[in-house]
Amino acid sequence: MAGEQTTCGSKGYIYVYCSIDRTNYYTIQYVDKSLRGADFWRELAGPEEDRVIRHKSLQDAYRLAVKIPLHFSFQFYGHTVNTVTVATGGFLYMSDFLHSFLTASQYIAPLMANFDTSVGNNVSEVLYRRDDDALIVQWNNVYMKDGKDLGAFTFQVQLYKDDGKIITVYKNIPQPIANLSTEDHPVKVGLSDAYYWDIGQYRTIYPYHTYNIAGDKVTTDSAIIFTHLKTCNMFTNCDDCLHSKLRNFQCYWCSAINSCSDAFDRQRQKWVTSGCVFNITQTDCDHMFSTPTPNFRRSKDKNTAKLRSTTQGNQAWKAVTAAICTIFLLTAAVILGVCVYGYRNPQGTVGQWMVRNRPSELWDKFKQWKDNEKNDGNMTQMG
Repeated sequence: MAGEQTTCGSKGYIYVYCSIDRTNYYTIQYVDKSLRGADFWRELAGPEEDRVIRHKSLQDAYRLAVKIPLHFSFQFYGHTVNTVTVATGGFLYMSDFLHSFLTASQYIAPLMANFDTSVGNNVSEVLYRRDDDALIVQWNNVYMKDGKDLGAFTFQVQLYKDDGKIITVYKNIPQPIANLSTEDHPVKVGLSDAYYWDIGQYRTIYPYHTYNIAGDKVTTDSAIIFTHLKTCNMFTNCDDCLHSKLRNFQCYWCSAINSCSDAFDRQRQKWVTSGCVFNITQTDCDHMFSTPTPNFRRSKDKNTAKLRSTTQGNQAWKAVTAAICTIFLLTAAVILGVCVYGYRNPQGTVGQWMVRNRPSELWDKFKQWKDNEKNDGNMTQMG
């Protein structure tokens, strides 16, 4: 739901009205300049500046990211996160698994863009401070690569310990977000999470939820507040799971892995491979396996059909592979049996054929056929 009016606050002392969007995972509130969005800014300079960290690797750098530990456990899409990766490109990566496509998913993006801290003549920097209640990361006077004329951008993101709240605040946005080039780097504002599916040495990433903020919401002295909603995977026992009554999810309990889920979160592969799609409980914890297999659907999630078809595709591919292997093994067994029979019965039809068509004889016939082919005059030279 978009456009609803609600009361926004920061640490209990700012009360203003702002517009609100609702997703399954977060309530999103927008506070513009006229509604005192700048009041959400947490200044890193001042008396506590000695606790501010300016990571050397993030200064004078382009497309670089550094993993930092949190001083607390942070809830992101219901999952506990203890480390974050800070990128020069204006976003936090929220998974321990590092790869070359960090901008694809599992991110918090206050303003993901093609920023280069080497462009700002030593005034651009990425800094952070770890407080007892929050992590604050700030991109200070950062410029677009090959776009210094667009001006310097200054913004920050705040992650809160107690409730998983995320606040992005924009101190200086010199250009509309629509003016930022996406040619060499994505431009995104919002959140995303994904699950992994491992097959052998390969890992595939499947985003199960992404929320993109409209660019016109990001202006100087504005703020965006992401309030974490309760999700199934936050429940740790069967009773709490089945009596959760969440507005956005139907929760199921799988005793095989002692996990509560709606079947779409970071534990998706474990949920499927452990047989949870067949052995789940949604009504009674005392009768774990009496419930029919549910139809895991999300009518409002555009990614659901894609993910479901992908899983079915994996199962179909496994069946085809198994059939091919079976046919190959049966064929090899038949050929081996015929050869053994012919060897032991040289006077029989099969044995006589094997005598007339020894490997050396077959090779001579093949060479003779190739020599005849060369003299046909129909050869094509590959150059």
